[in-house]
Amino acid sequence: MLNFQIDQTLTKKEIKLKDLYDVIIIGGGPGALNAALYSARSGLTTLVVAYEVGGQLLNTNIIDNYLGFYNVSGEELNQKFLSHLRNFAVDELYQVKVDNIRKVDNIFHLTLNNKKIIKGRGVILATGGLPRKLNVPGEKEFTSKGVSYCVICDGTFYGDQMVVVVGGGNSALEAALDLSKYAKKVHIVQNLDDFTGDKILINKVKNLPNVTYQFNSVLTQIKGENKVSSILVKQNETISEIETNGLFIQIGLIPSSELVKDLVSLNRFSEVIVNDKQETSLKGLYAIGDVTNFPYKQVVTAISQGAVAALSLNKYLNK
Repeated sequence: MLNFQIDQTLTKKEIKLKDLYDVIIIGGGPGALNAALYSARSGLTTLVVAYEVGGQLLNTNIIDNYLGFYNVSGEELNQKFLSHLRNFAVDELYQVKVDNIRKVDNIFHLTLNNKKIIKGRGVILATGGLPRKLNVPGEKEFTSKGVSYCVICDGTFYGDQMVVVVGGGNSALEAALDLSKYAKKVHIVQNLDDFTGDKILINKVKNLPNVTYQFNSVLTQIKGENKVSSILVKQNETISEIETNGLFIQIGLIPSSELVKDLVSLNRFSEVIVNDKQETSLKGLYAIGDVTNFPYKQVVTAISQGAVAALSLNKYLNK
């Protein structure tokens, strides 16, 4: 895994926890940080609780669709967000996880994995998602032995080698673009009849000399001994074996909604259902970003939802 050189002063800050916060934000991605900024600007006592800071930004090499920051790395953008946030009165609690949420007499009680309990009048859930798995034979056995879900973490290990990317959306296309800089050959396996990502990414991928692709194809098995050596792919009724040194699975995220599954309404994809104010079905609990049913999972949309949630929560508390 890559060792990100993130300034530690931006990821840790000693604080004395308050007995009661106006707003507790669970998560450390861009949406969470912007929610914290807007909450603090509204004069609300604010706490950000997260295991790590950055969210999906840390899995993104280059970002060119965030206005004002062309071709910025995810790491760099994350540090800029944190530097900005540090100008406001926001408490930050990192390297911990929230294990349980209860609402008692209009106060939220959050139990941390270190058994401490923190309390807030309102909560913003920004827990994001985890990489979606194929659930095929060999995937579990070869995870971290050739199977990866993070190109920026593991891509450089495959210099001058053959790799396969599974998926056809933006994350898969971006993965192929990044890998093409290191790998000898990149092959994309997509289960639909075309790519589904942005046109600009599709054009870039199709113009790369060391990238090939096939559509209407499903990966059915991952093979190898101590590490990945090949995959089986079914296209129509034909099954072929493709030799590869590495496999990058880029088929989206599963929302991290387990924490609130018994508190709020979820859809059939386990996404938290929110309205245009980012409200969930439980008063005082808001949700933003990849954990919600909002269809477009982008940095800019998560950030805007963070602002909306903070403003909505401020109005709720004023009532």
